[in-house]
Amino acid sequence: MFWIGSKFEEEIIVPFLQDITTSETYVTNSLWIDTEIAVGETTLQVRGSTDPAIVTSEADPLLLTEIKTTSSLDQLSEPKEHHRAQIHAYLCALNDKYEHVIRTGVIVYGCRKTLDIEVFHVKFDPEFWDDVVTWMVEQTEYEQAGELPPASPEREWECSYCSFKERCGKGDAPFSNVGYEGLLPLFDGYDQQNLTEYLEAHKDRDARLTPTLARIYPALAEEYGVFDWSCPRCSKTYAWDTVDWDGDTSNPPLCPVCIRNNNLVTLSGPEPNTQLRNDQD
Repeated sequence: MFWIGSKFEEEIIVPFLQDITTSETYVTNSLWIDTEIAVGETTLQVRGSTDPAIVTSEADPLLLTEIKTTSSLDQLSEPKEHHRAQIHAYLCALNDKYEHVIRTGVIVYGCRKTLDIEVFHVKFDPEFWDDVVTWMVEQTEYEQAGELPPASPEREWECSYCSFKERCGKGDAPFSNVGYEGLLPLFDGYDQQNLTEYLEAHKDRDARLTPTLARIYPALAEEYGVFDWSCPRCSKTYAWDTVDWDGDTSNPPLCPVCIRNNNLVTLSGPEPNTQLRNDQD
């Protein structure tokens, strides 16, 4: 999918834009966006890069594009709202950076099957942008408070792509309303790259693997360490590699002490909100 998007941009969109440039303009692959928006006590960071843009000989932007590939152009009568929001963010940032005003962008949808395209000119709409900024402020405030936003997506498909779906109750894991810090115990769905980035980013806060993940990523376990298994009933803890367990997260290991007392209690790793050392600790 990403390969098709890249080839579509390079072999169809860029040549088309080059055909409409003049001797005083040219096509650049992208424009880097980096600006801050202050709203009350909240500062929003808008950062990213546009798709190909037409610029002057001094590299001042004249027309920016946002290229989206899709499986079908059917039912597409207007640009999708989140794509409008994206190009509005770019327009806002560019207007802060350059002296001349840029009021219009182009969203191009390309069908991956037929290579047909649908083009929409998007004019900067201050009222729409205010709504987007309000939404951004709300999400930022949740993040700063260490909370997840309500699990009420604006579009049905959003939860499928959300990195936090397992924490809010929209995924398959038996969790809900879990904050964004820490690793979910008895959850083995983390990929190695993101897990490594998490451990490295929080190394100074004693980030470690859960016993569940240590079985899957032994090299990371050796490098960063592993939390102990713990029993919620008797509070007994066990080193992760001393417990006999086959790795089936639907059938976690039982506490040996509680078994001797005729209590079948499953072990778990520490709760997410207790895994990272606070700065003041």
